[in-house]
Amino acid sequence: MRRIFAGLVLGVLAAATVPAFSASAQAETTTADPAPVPQTIELRCRKAIIQVEIDGALSDRLVIGCRWTQASSTHFGGYKLIRKVDDRPRHMIFGTRDIEHTHFLDRNVAEGHIYRYRLAVVSPSGTVIAVSNLVRVAT
Repeated sequence: MRRIFAGLVLGVLAAATVPAFSASAQAETTTADPAPVPQTIELRCRKAIIQVEIDGALSDRLVIGCRWTQASSTHFGGYKLIRKVDDRPRHMIFGTRDIEHTHFLDRNVAEGHIYRYRLAVVSPSGTVIAVSNLVRVAT
């Protein structure tokens, strides 16, 4: 019983002394551990026709090329490019642990579909630490 009463008294005293702190002391305690700044990753994708050589003959092929800004996080673990085609489930089509690898050529595309892309930056443990804008490409 004495411990509970002592805790209540100390709690009341502590609450009474909080307003007595100066504004500068409060500012120091709130800015000592700043919140992490969210990282912005810009993703751009566009369709193109490229020529490929198949059995000695040139052939046109539809592709979608994607580029993104390089991650600046100190906790970088990798990039994961996610694609959704029409109303089908989304899935990862590309991944790399190379922070300088900032492009991908999607060769598995066809006319008459809507492709949506989003890039995730993950930490070494696989936690998503940044997500790009959503890009929509109609073929």
